[in-house]
Amino acid sequence: MVIKLPLRIILLAAMGLGSLWMLHIIAQDYNKIRQPVAKLARLLISKRDVAAVLDNDNKIEDFEINWTKVLKLDPFKCALALICQVMAGAEEDNLEATNIRALIQYSIGKGAPEEIVNAYHIGLKNPKLFSKCYQKYPFCPYSAKVMLKLLEVHSAVFSSS
Repeated sequence: MVIKLPLRIILLAAMGLGSLWMLHIIAQDYNKIRQPVAKLARLLISKRDVAAVLDNDNKIEDFEINWTKVLKLDPFKCALALICQVMAGAEEDNLEATNIRALIQYSIGKGAPEEIVNAYHIGLKNPKLFSKCYQKYPFCPYSAKVMLKLLEVHSAVFSSS
């Protein structure tokens, strides 16, 4: 019994560090694309001119997300859990969550991997039922609120602008 407790603590610490490292990788990619997505989200929310929205959509085609790399470096599926929770309505008033929604919708239109599409649809089919996301991705120990806060801190600390 004495040996099992430290082993559990070590495993828990390793899982936590792994999840934080994965969020760091996602945040690096997110920082690269955050500005164009924020502009698109503002246009979608504030303008009624379809031509302006379509013109801005062409501007954000300059970037591509390496979803294969994100999924490969995410053993606990926290990226998928974040997508699921955000699409289910978590943090609706958070600008970063709005940006992620726009980014995922854009990525799905451009042919995102099936795992991303599945997380997107699970969230949409279960509005405000975050427990469905936790059931689907049980190894991610973080809520959308915590992951968005970590992305915000990472952006503030490591952002080049």
